[in-house]
Amino acid sequence: NGNLTGSSQFFSDELFYNDVATQSLRFDDGSSPYLTKTFGSDGTGSGATCTVSCWVKRTTISNADQWFFCAGASSPAWILGFRTADTLAFGDDDGNPFVTVTDRVFRDTSAWYHIVLTVKTSESANANKYKIYVNGELQTTTFSGTAADTLLGANVVHNVGRYPTGSSYFDGYMAEVNFVDGLALDPTYFGETKNGVWIPKTPNVSEYGTNGFRLKFDQVGVGTASTSTIGADTSGKTNHLTSSGIAASDCAMPDSPENNFATLNPLYYLTASTHLSEGNLQLTHEATAHRANAGTMFSKTGKWYFEVRNKTDTAGSSVALGVGLQDISKNLVYATGADNYIFYSNNNNARTALNTTVVTWSTDGTHAPDAGDIIQVAYDADSGKIFFGIDNTYYAADAGADGNPATGDNPSATLSTTIDYIPFVGTYNNEATANFGQDDTFAGAISSAGNTDDNGKGVFKYAPPSGFLALCTSNLPELTIGPNSATQADDYFNTVTYTGNGGTLAVDGFGHQPD
Repeated sequence: NGNLTGSSQFFSDELFYNDVATQSLRFDDGSSPYLTKTFGSDGTGSGATCTVSCWVKRTTISNADQWFFCAGASSPAWILGFRTADTLAFGDDDGNPFVTVTDRVFRDTSAWYHIVLTVKTSESANANKYKIYVNGELQTTTFSGTAADTLLGANVVHNVGRYPTGSSYFDGYMAEVNFVDGLALDPTYFGETKNGVWIPKTPNVSEYGTNGFRLKFDQVGVGTASTSTIGADTSGKTNHLTSSGIAASDCAMPDSPENNFATLNPLYYLTASTHLSEGNLQLTHEATAHRANAGTMFSKTGKWYFEVRNKTDTAGSSVALGVGLQDISKNLVYATGADNYIFYSNNNNARTALNTTVVTWSTDGTHAPDAGDIIQVAYDADSGKIFFGIDNTYYAADAGADGNPATGDNPSATLSTTIDYIPFVGTYNNEATANFGQDDTFAGAISSAGNTDDNGKGVFKYAPPSGFLALCTSNLPELTIGPNSATQADDYFNTVTYTGNGGTLAVDGFGHQPD
């Protein structure tokens, strides 16, 4: 289908990485977010030679153009980003659009992609003037129009996260953004392959050039450019960028190429798509039908914890959350349907549903979340025990306030351990914001509490019960065969291509002896 899975998928050891790209900046297109700087003079490369390197995690696909690196005001402007068709494109929008466009599409909203653009217009072949790499691999592109020097690094406005005129905002996360003015560098200057996985490394850049910059996104200040705001340039060139439409809660997020966190999945939903925002952590829906979105990751083993903030408790509104069956039929239902377990509140009625059986805990609102309450889920996949809490009080199956995830006593329910579950959050005429460990402010709604799990991962409003962990790749169980294991996939499977006309042939290069 043309998809390309990004890095930081499903293995855990943090020692695997280089401790380079450990924070990100969240871009919520509904807030019109961007970083900007106008240079006072042309840079070293004069728009003819430069490099853009950045890590991105998409949250919306196939809905609109999303430009994330732009130079120049509208007509002309040179723009890099995703097209509506989910291809990557770079070009001049002034009568010469889409100079180079990838044949491959990028539709994975659970993964981080490393994108590198090199510009060297002195090359004779058009295909070499503008190159796009993803996760270290040169992409096959279609060239059109007329090649020319760009405006990247010129004395014009530069934007990270939007098209210059204030449209086509990027929606997602960005990390480790580098602009090198005057050098055309391939991806090995910013990343490396380790056991078959492309990972970030400290940029090997000798000179960023007059108008170059490096954005690590490790600050939480917003607004006017400075060393203490999110647009701080750490290249040594002091080319700091000013932010707009970005809140402190969007800054220095732990979701990163080196530790990928779960989010709500826009491709896995109940009945119809919902409105997801705030980096696919906030779900909003009107009173037309129940809606829900599943998470992007879970594990068959281990103990896992996440939180959901309920926005309102008005009549006619509801919130639902829990774990549901993982299957392609999207079996995410509120009160009917087999193999799911959820807690939900509707008109102040607190209820649970397990395998189509509905149990009402209360009808007077005593066990229902109020506006602003934090609902907690602690799920032990090994024992099947699941606990639901509200503001750090966990309720047992009989609605008693004596649930204890840390000891395993008095669970809300005990589920089958032979079924693969996945977390989900749903709403009806309401808004709910999830936190899988990347944002304990719930998009700035409350102050950070800074509680981490036993591994020191994630940030939560309430401390996760002992033994329960944030849903992120650093916490996922180690694989028997995987990038961070002694046993690699190519110890058992490999492909060797042959070109020839037949005859006697000795085949080698597999790296192992076939059975």
